Parts: sequence; structure tokens; C-alpha cells
Amino acid sequence: MRFVLALFLFAHGFAHLPGLAGAWRLGTGVPHKTTLLGGRLDLGEGGIRAFGVVWLLGALAFIAAAAALALGQPLWTTLALAAAVFSLAISVLALPDAVVGVWVNVALLALLLAGARLGWL
Repeated sequence: MRFVLALFLFAHGFAHLPGLAGAWRLGTGVPHKTTLLGGRLDLGEGGIRAFGVVWLLGALAFIAAAAALALGQPLWTTLALAAAVFSLAISVLALPDAVVGVWVNVALLALLLAGARLGWL
């Protein structure tokens, strides 16, 4: 079960990479735009590139949590909680495009908090 959850954390981290790709125009499959909050906040080119780096940081946070879990390190729960909160915040900023990310993060946070409270984790 540990490795299944680690794989999920890794996959969720990987899912942050389109945010980087779109912001940095790294592929044709991901739309590029310079706005957040449904178009209400225009960051410009430099700002959206910085936000792309924020997506990369979210990916790295989840990958670190996945690695810690796979290696049996007890700090994985702290890393996963921090990554999920961070990811939720940036997903909310990127709405409506990141609506799936919002729900995945809410579910992950609920699982982690319930698991910690019930002694599963």
C-alpha cells in the first residue's frame, strides 16, 4: 500500500509539470496565458514564468514526499501535507484550468488528515 500511495504522490507531482510547460511555452499541447484567477489577474510574461517555477516547486515537493514514503522515512507525511496545501493554493490561483487539481488536493488532504487521526499513517 505504501508504494501505491508513493506512486500516487509522484503522479500528482508529475501532473504539475503542464503548469511549468504552459508558462514557459515548452510545448504546443499546453495553452499559454499570462493570467490567474480566471483571467482577473494578469501577471505578464515575467510573472507567469515565475508562476511556472512555482508549479515546478510543487512537483518537486510531491516527488520528495513520494521518495520519502517509498524509503520509509517518517517525515513523508509532513512533506505530503505541505505539498498538498501548497498545491491547493496554486491550483486555486489557476482556476478554472486547475479544477481537477483542487479536488485531488482536497481529497489528498482529507486522506492524510484522517489517516493521521485514525493512526493509519
